[in-house]
Amino acid sequence: MYCSDASISRYLRARNWHAKKAAKMLKETLKWRLEYKPEEIRWEDIAHEAETGKLYRSNFVDKLGRPVPVLRPSRQVLLISPLHVQK
Repeated sequence: MYCSDASISRYLRARNWHAKKAAKMLKETLKWRLEYKPEEIRWEDIAHEAETGKLYRSNFVDKLGRPVPVLRPSRQVLLISPLHVQK
């Protein structure tokens, strides 16, 4: 699902149509997605981040019907905490 033609095209555009750079970027993304499993994140897992105003639940859903969280990085609290959303 993640490696659709449209997705691959976005990676190519992001790297100025340089195929090796795009492939490297895509591989790194797939590795990250495999490790952190962002598709499994539930609102309950990240709701504590909303307390700072850094994150809120939008009024729309993605193609699979899941609520879309919106991050506002400018409101990031820079204190070290084990509760931070992983990079």
